Amino acid sequence: MIAAAKSGALPEYVSDAFPGSENNWEDLVTGATAAHRGGAIDLIAAFAHATEERLSYGCQQFLEEVLPRLKLDQPQVLELVIGLSERSRGQGLPYYLSSWFSGWCEAKASRPWALLEEIRTGSAPDFIRHAVCHSGLKVSRRRFLPALIKLIEHGSNNERWSAANLLGRFDGFQPREQDRAVKALRASIRRETEDAVVAPLRSLLHVAASVTGKDKEGIAAIADRSMSNDEHVRNAIASEMMFSMSKASPALARAAFAALMAIGPGEDDTVDVVDQILSKTIDGPLATEAHALLDHLLTSRSARMKKLDATSMAILNSDQVARSSLIGGWLRSPSFRHFDAVLDICRGVGENTPKFDIDMSGWTPDEALRSVRRSSAI
Repeated sequence: MIAAAKSGALPEYVSDAFPGSENNWEDLVTGATAAHRGGAIDLIAAFAHATEERLSYGCQQFLEEVLPRLKLDQPQVLELVIGLSERSRGQGLPYYLSSWFSGWCEAKASRPWALLEEIRTGSAPDFIRHAVCHSGLKVSRRRFLPALIKLIEHGSNNERWSAANLLGRFDGFQPREQDRAVKALRASIRRETEDAVVAPLRSLLHVAASVTGKDKEGIAAIADRSMSNDEHVRNAIASEMMFSMSKASPALARAAFAALMAIGPGEDDTVDVVDQILSKTIDGPLATEAHALLDHLLTSRSARMKKLDATSMAILNSDQVARSSLIGGWLRSPSFRHFDAVLDICRGVGENTPKFDIDMSGWTPDEALRSVRRSSAI
């Protein structure tokens, strides 16, 4: 190992050793730790400037295990982080460094603030800001909460994005701190335009769905921007509620559905997300809102059922009475968009042709005749 390090071939040596037996691998990690501490090898120099092609999965596993055992100062940490991040195809801090880097930052309360100062002066890369500030909130919310509020108000695009995400998704705030974070997010939502509104709005909706008593803040935030007719707002609402709908209060969920009723043709990315939401809510407490939104997507020509794969499958797998009632309503409707929806569902199931028991009692003669003719066409 020492000979490999001196010849500049330590990454290859580690790659060849992985995956070895558990004992041999631990011996390698332990030996490398001792050799670095004793000055026989320099792990930072060996890996920080290695090309990406030389950093195999074995090397990444090695670094994940060996780095937490080393005592490194800030210049060494930055050398390693910058060197390996520059070789990660522009993805920022590599995943195999994230746990160690956060642990190093949090080991001393002064480290995150010192790194933030380095970032401000340009001596450290901007892409570590998010990880640094997250660690900073863990060890010193008194310093980092005001710093993040200042960033979300006056920072660059990247700084505002990072601050918004941390203010809404950090789970260690005390109630008064949470109130300050929410207030800053509400102000940012009112202030931001176009896609810059996405981060603060998603973060606030996450808080509103996850923290007891904060759903009113989410409802108010949706109301703040609902009149702007901004597709970025609708995409943010859909994207966050896809994950948070199950936790959201009924009032917050209804507010989100109401805002999504403004989706129009061409908002394909948002429709893709809404498809997932509808597939989970077409049955259950939010069925009324889900059916109304589905009807809007169809009649506004924002989507056809053949694009809503998840929703189609949810309908076909739903209760037979509810499923047949929905299909019957589409068949009796004068709108050809509803008839297209029935055609799309029937054509998109392969050999498993669906069957619907349609109850026509209470229909007018014209509705019954229309349904029979359309059923014959199918």
